Amino acid sequence: MGDDGDDRPAYVLTAARLCFGALTVLALVLGYAGLSTHLDGRTAFQHGPFDILYYDLQLFVLSSTPLEGREPVPWTLRVAMFAAPAVTVYALFEAGRLLFAAEWRRVRTRRLSRHAIVCGDDAASLILADRLRARGLRVVRVGQRPQAADAGLTTVRGDPQDARSLRAAGIEGASTLYVCGQDSARNIAVALAATRARHRSPADLRVFVRVNDPDLCMAFRARRWSQAAAPGPAVDFFSPDELAARVLLRHHRPVPEGVSSPDVVVSGLTAFGRGVLVETARQWRAAGGPPARRIRLTVLDPDARGVLRDLTARYAFLADTCALTVHDGDLARLLRERADRGQPPPDRVYICQEDNEAALRTALTTTRLWHGGRRSVVVRLDGLDGVGEAFGNAADGGRLLDAVGERLHMAGVADLAHDPGVIDEDLTEIVARALHERYVRARAAEGGDPAGTPSTVPWHELSPVLKEANRRQARDIGAKLRTIGCSLALRDETTAAFQYREAEIERLSEHEHRRWTAERVAAGWTHGERRDGAARRHPDLVPWERLAEDAREKDRQAVRDIPGLLADVGLGIVRLDG
Repeated sequence: MGDDGDDRPAYVLTAARLCFGALTVLALVLGYAGLSTHLDGRTAFQHGPFDILYYDLQLFVLSSTPLEGREPVPWTLRVAMFAAPAVTVYALFEAGRLLFAAEWRRVRTRRLSRHAIVCGDDAASLILADRLRARGLRVVRVGQRPQAADAGLTTVRGDPQDARSLRAAGIEGASTLYVCGQDSARNIAVALAATRARHRSPADLRVFVRVNDPDLCMAFRARRWSQAAAPGPAVDFFSPDELAARVLLRHHRPVPEGVSSPDVVVSGLTAFGRGVLVETARQWRAAGGPPARRIRLTVLDPDARGVLRDLTARYAFLADTCALTVHDGDLARLLRERADRGQPPPDRVYICQEDNEAALRTALTTTRLWHGGRRSVVVRLDGLDGVGEAFGNAADGGRLLDAVGERLHMAGVADLAHDPGVIDEDLTEIVARALHERYVRARAAEGGDPAGTPSTVPWHELSPVLKEANRRQARDIGAKLRTIGCSLALRDETTAAFQYREAEIERLSEHEHRRWTAERVAAGWTHGERRDGAARRHPDLVPWERLAEDAREKDRQAVRDIPGLLADVGLGIVRLDG
């Protein structure tokens, strides 16, 4: 555990060690000089240099043969008689400190509370740990290999799949566990070990598990969300490439200012490329992009048609927001053909190969790419260490290589995806955001002003109370579907054809009304003839049998919207009764 194991600053330990090192030398020098003077003319003791050195070393164990009598000694020897034992005492103290420090750290770490545990041995886990510490959290890393960056980080050496390692990391008191290993199946096993190792207040623990494949990640999310509520840690899954694409496009808009019909090229439908495509369409729709001016999106990939067929089946809004074109050649050929036709360069080009060297080669050797605007060429890299970081940012002064007039932008997956603020956006948060965006679009379609009411502002401006209301409604979807024998799955042609049976809408609408009523009552609302937000009174706080028909219709519409809402995040509904 740890590198040094001492909480004192390194310079304090270094200064103390230097002082006692100097005291050791001083004791040896003064002791040798004092013994030489003291033994001068005495025939009872040997006077050779090695003899005097031997007597000098005896001072460190509180005994020296020539000093067994009561004869007066020189001042130099008297100083050494006190300095040498002091050095010995310090050496014993240091030995004891080092001997017991590891055990003390183990006991202290096991008793930590409200801290974060990060499991993993790669650079991504260290990035995540550093960012958690930057937020002021105490972090414990569990891994089997020491890392150079572990300095200052509490580390448990061991297999995170072993419950003993997790207990040593303080799983009983932890608030969050991030499982960031490269092997997705092993990460699931670590999460299972954590849920079994945690006995005290298991519901207070949040577990985030890395699953590399985005489709498998969403499938795990669907299975977790479909599970009946049970006391235990809240578990969610994240895919680094999908998260990186989302973060990139959140901060690096796919649509340049002033462009009414964007022209985007995605080279490589890897996990990152698929994430870029879906998030581009999602943002265009959220921004209110008119269907008449769809994003022109050209895709280059050996299996582009098959991948696009699956993606459009999963995300129905792709066909509504994007004019998709497949190009069978490579990127250089596409740009050459466009130039021959007199077309301008694309607004954005995303180079998404998983081979870092191949992606960089494409970006640095295809000069026709360099005719776009600032950051018009985005290159996916596993991380920003090494050559990717060399392009740097002109503002930070760390640039080693020219970024072609700011046209190249390096997107490091490990750096973008392993942000705790993004990982913490679990499936509930994603569905709640989609629920709100769906509500805003519906109000806009009715002719309302999106900025006119507090409930129709963008998600990041929405009040915490309204955000939580959306989360609770989203969180209840799994429970609703279980009451009619249905479950969640990845959306495809089969789940897209789902339809409610007769009486199911009414049954689920009543369920929704009971949920909403319980939520309002818990918040202090009571029944009133008229709605009064200040007094927390609402006319709909009555049993379903007494609810007005127009209020019932709102609940029915919320139920009818569930398949479309789930489709917005790539999920569908499947009947388990055949």
